[in-house]
Amino acid sequence: MDVGRQKTILLVEDEFLIALAEKKTLEKYGFSVVSAGTGEQAVEKATGDPGIDLVLMDIDLGPGMDGTRAARAILETRELPVVFLSSHTERQVVEMTEGITSYGYIVKNSGETVLIASVKMAFRLFEARLSVQAQKMEMETAYEETQVSNETLLRTQRELVEHELALAESEAKYRRLIENSHDLIYTLSPEGMFTFVSRSWTAMLGHAVDEVIGKPFAPFVHPDDLPACSALLREVVETGRRAQNVEYRVRHLDGSWRWHSSDAAPMRDASGAIFAYEGSTRDITERKLAEAKIREQMDELRRWVDAGLGREERILELKREVNSMFAGAGLPPRYPSAAEASRG
Repeated sequence: MDVGRQKTILLVEDEFLIALAEKKTLEKYGFSVVSAGTGEQAVEKATGDPGIDLVLMDIDLGPGMDGTRAARAILETRELPVVFLSSHTERQVVEMTEGITSYGYIVKNSGETVLIASVKMAFRLFEARLSVQAQKMEMETAYEETQVSNETLLRTQRELVEHELALAESEAKYRRLIENSHDLIYTLSPEGMFTFVSRSWTAMLGHAVDEVIGKPFAPFVHPDDLPACSALLREVVETGRRAQNVEYRVRHLDGSWRWHSSDAAPMRDASGAIFAYEGSTRDITERKLAEAKIREQMDELRRWVDAGLGREERILELKREVNSMFAGAGLPPRYPSAAEASRG
C-alpha cells in the first residue's frame, strides 16, 4: 500500500441515505470513496480495481449476496483490510465476522469519531501485518542466502513473535474503541450484579466505573420501575429471549433521574447454558421530557376547550330562563331561536 497517496475506500451499503452520509464523513477526513450497493457489485469492484485500499462492508445487503459472503469472495482474490459496518450487536454475529477478518467491527450510529478511528486503526493493522509478512520473507531469504546461525534465527523468530503480539495489542485497542462508544455497554450476573460497564457510564451517570463493578443494579433504578426491570431480566435468563427498547429511570450521581432505553440478551457458556446477560443502554431523557411537555400542553388545551364549552352552555341556559320569564308575562321571547330570527 502506497502510504503517500490518498487512500481509497470501497463503501458497501444498500441504504442510499446512510451510504451518502458515510461517504461524506469519509471524504471529510481525506479518503476517496467508491460505492457499491450489493454484495455482487462489491466483489466486482474490489477485485477489478487495484486502487482500492480498504473495504467498509455492511452485513445486511438485501436480496442476493450478503456482506459476509462478499467479504470471503474478495479475500479469496486479494489481500486487503475488510471492516464490517452493521447495526447487529449480537455476540454470534460479531464472532462470525471475526472468523472472516480481524480488522474491526463498527456498530452503526456509533458516531463520526468511532467510524474514522476504526478505519484508521484498520489501516494501521493492515500495514503492521504487511510489515510482519515482509520481515518474515526477508528473514527466510536471508537464511537461505547466508545460512545464519541458529542463534540469529531464534532471535529473529522472537522478534517476529513480538510483532505478532504488538498486532494483537492493536486489535485489543480497537475493541476498546467499541467499549467507549456513546452507548453504555454492560453485563450482569444472574443475581443482577454488574460484572462489566463501559466507560460511558461515567459520562451518562457520573459514577466512576470501579464504583459500579460488583454492585447490584437495583439501587440505581427508580423504585417504580424496578419490579418491571427485574421481571424482564429474569425472563431473559430463563427463556433466552432478547429484550429490546426497555425504558426506565436511573439515578445520576447528582441525585437526578435519567431516562434510559436498554436492550438485553442472554450470555451462554460453551455448553449453551445461559449464565448471565449483556446489554446496551442509551440516554433518552431529552425525548421523555419533550413527550411530557407535549402531554402537558395537550392537557392545558383540553381544559381551555372544556371551559369554553361550559361557558357557552351556561349562556344558552340563561337565555332560556329569560325567554321563559317573558313567556310567563305574555311577551314574545327576548332571545328568539335561529329559525325564529330568520323568519323575523
